[in-house]
Amino acid sequence: MSSDISIRADELGRGLFDELDYTLGAANAIALKTAHAKLSYVKSQCEAKVVLGNLVKKEVESSLVQLLETGVMHADPHPENLLFTKDGNLTYLDFGLICHMEKSLQVAMLAAISHLVNGDWVYLANDLDDMNVLKPTTNRYALRLALERVCGDSSDTGLLTVG
Repeated sequence: MSSDISIRADELGRGLFDELDYTLGAANAIALKTAHAKLSYVKSQCEAKVVLGNLVKKEVESSLVQLLETGVMHADPHPENLLFTKDGNLTYLDFGLICHMEKSLQVAMLAAISHLVNGDWVYLANDLDDMNVLKPTTNRYALRLALERVCGDSSDTGLLTVG
């Protein structure tokens, strides 16, 4: 049973990463436009690679403000739910999924980002617990070892501090 859950979690994770991969979204948009070029009425949302860099920058900034400052998040920000207008604005579409982050979770998330970047796996495990991500029975030592194995030795990082 647990292996079925692991497989499903992996599939969900892969799907989530694909949904948030703006480069993949842009490539798919270009492929759609190219495949249907003879149909002048078929357009894709992201027709220019130049626009992609600006879109990604603005979306990342917007997401960080939503997550760490306002706590009100568009919870489905894949390329089909974002519109980059000709005047350079980022427009969100489809408001069916909105998340309201509690301040305590915002603080834990900020700490987790810092600890992830710095390779502080013990503290990251605590942050995950503060975010209610871990089961009470989670072996923190095993989690720390797994994080270190997957993400690297803490001596490889040390880039960010939170005051």
